[in-house]
Amino acid sequence: MYRPILLLFSAFCLNFLSCKEKNPLECNIENGRDDRLTIHNNSASTIYYSLDYYNSSSLNHNPSNSGDGYAVYPNSTTKFKSKICIEHLFDGVIENDTLIIFFYDRHLVDSSWQYVRDNNLWLERRKITLPELEQQGWQVKYPL
Repeated sequence: MYRPILLLFSAFCLNFLSCKEKNPLECNIENGRDDRLTIHNNSASTIYYSLDYYNSSSLNHNPSNSGDGYAVYPNSTTKFKSKICIEHLFDGVIENDTLIIFFYDRHLVDSSWQYVRDNNLWLERRKITLPELEQQGWQVKYPL
């Protein structure tokens, strides 16, 4: 009587504890964030980046308000951390299936965000789709 229960329990435990190799390109928010999107700054200056989900032409988010959260230092990388899988942003939040990424000069933003915003003084405005992100392995490089 105990043997079948013990075998069933053992099989359940082994299945539960077995490790599958995780694909780093698949969404995994076990740590509370989807952090696949990586921004590479291949320039000699510190930049800020911001994401626009709504395809607006106005710059609403001041990246310096987030401390260094949106800063990328020269010749380095940072990861954008989303509370939900980025694919879900494309499913329901991002308009026209296109994410817009703005890159700014950090010193200019820190001196006057209002001036940068009023004059559209971004370094680059890049449109990217989900298939393009996946094809690039979730890597976005500045400059191109």
